[in-house]
Amino acid sequence: MQKIFKVAILSALLSISLFAKLSISSPLFHNNGYLESIYTCDGKDISMPLEISGVPKSAKSLALLIDDPDAPMGVFTHWILFNLPPNTKWLPQDFDSYRDRFRDVKEGRNDFGKIGYRGPCPPNGTHRYRIRIFALDKILNLPSGIKRNEFLKSIQRDIIDEDMIVVKYSR
Repeated sequence: MQKIFKVAILSALLSISLFAKLSISSPLFHNNGYLESIYTCDGKDISMPLEISGVPKSAKSLALLIDDPDAPMGVFTHWILFNLPPNTKWLPQDFDSYRDRFRDVKEGRNDFGKIGYRGPCPPNGTHRYRIRIFALDKILNLPSGIKRNEFLKSIQRDIIDEDMIVVKYSR
């Protein structure tokens, strides 16, 4: 009986690791939850902490994109981050303060015209912010400061897996 129980547990663990799905989450909010103002233009405008799990073993790098599909002029980019090592399990609150730990990671240009993170700053009402993680089959040879459309076009054929959560913010 004990041997059967051990085999069942081992089998369950193997199936979980074989079928693990890339996942992005945050300890601050659930999918479709609300973001605290500290992470926005109304607060300190620092990046929120994020957790990453289920990275495929074949991934060579990870990339992150945060954008606002509800912006009046079309999709508005808040952060592009790429060449994260595939063993990355978290992104800290206020990524810029930990930049030395992420030396080889590059950032794209947001639609504020800056390289790096800029938080939600909707003109009015409630906006949704998509936080997307991509597992890629290569390390990207792209310049810092790349814009969203070029970035997405560049990774299109290299995506192994992806996940997305949405966070809301109101003014």
